[in-house]
Amino acid sequence: MDLLAGGVVATVGAGLFAGLAPAAGLAGPWLPAALVAAAGLGLLVVLSTSDSPLETARLPVRRLVFGLRTLGRLAAAVAVAGTAGAYLTPGSAGGAVALAAVVTVLAVLLPRPPALVVRVAAAVVLVTLALVALACFAIEPVAPAVAVSDGGNVLGVVAAAGLLTVAFLGVAPVPRGARVVDVELPGPNGGTARNSPVGGAPDDSPLDLGVGRAALRAWRWGVLAVFAVVLVASLAVTAGVLRQLGAARLALSPAPVVDALAAADASAVEPLVLVGVAVATGFVLWGIFRGLVVLGRGIPAPRATVAAGVVTAMGAVLVAPATALVAAAVLLLGDAALHLIAVRHQRLR
Repeated sequence: MDLLAGGVVATVGAGLFAGLAPAAGLAGPWLPAALVAAAGLGLLVVLSTSDSPLETARLPVRRLVFGLRTLGRLAAAVAVAGTAGAYLTPGSAGGAVALAAVVTVLAVLLPRPPALVVRVAAAVVLVTLALVALACFAIEPVAPAVAVSDGGNVLGVVAAAGLLTVAFLGVAPVPRGARVVDVELPGPNGGTARNSPVGGAPDDSPLDLGVGRAALRAWRWGVLAVFAVVLVASLAVTAGVLRQLGAARLALSPAPVVDALAAADASAVEPLVLVGVAVATGFVLWGIFRGLVVLGRGIPAPRATVAAGVVTAMGAVLVAPATALVAAAVLLLGDAALHLIAVRHQRLR
């Protein structure tokens, strides 16, 4: 349950709220297909994190991977914060800066969110998505006065899938052993042991090989459950927003979910949806900051967290969310490609 809740809050803010508009500009009406392809690619990458062949790679390779991971996550943080600002304070970066500041303080004071808090946040996010989907399908969309081509082609679908993959990579802790929420698994003596969600050995106590395999199996099933829930919810919202706005209008919208609610004459639920947006984007930032702390081993956690928060706030002021998301996609997919190649090479040896 904790892995499912943590996976939901680690993905939705980076995908539905940050990625819908730029992805629609690429894929057009084929946006749902791009979303499914992104989920498939993301699942492949996440499941491969049970192997860590790059940990023994040569120093230049490890430095390259470190750079890709760090810059990719910072770019993703900028995109998520900027998207939150577009929803919460349209036309101003104040919301983005405020969210980055609040999350930074929380991450310093409470590096790992309590499991109950994460579960409540996941419930809020899923209820928000359900409200949006129901509102978009409850009322027939208004036909545009002038017909506009929605565009979209095969190459656009591929590009949109790569862009949206960033959202699903939030399920994967990076690097090996990082986690947002502790997952309690049965220990060898009937107690519990904290398990690394990438299938590695737990931090607190050594487990025998059988328990390690059981932990890995449980984590894989948990990841599949996360992807299933997030994909179904994302497809429902994507289809609803496309129904109300159309691909052309969606691609131009800085806050497509809010615009879709207005088009569906459901602005009354907008305050509730904005709460969900704040929760979703805030928890994504929280997870990114924690991952950056783990990446910066040797740097005190509070200092690394504050540095990430400052970079995120400044980036949200200077860089458009769509631009930051594209940069994050390129960097993180480069990291994922290196990892998959290394895993393949390791298994062939």
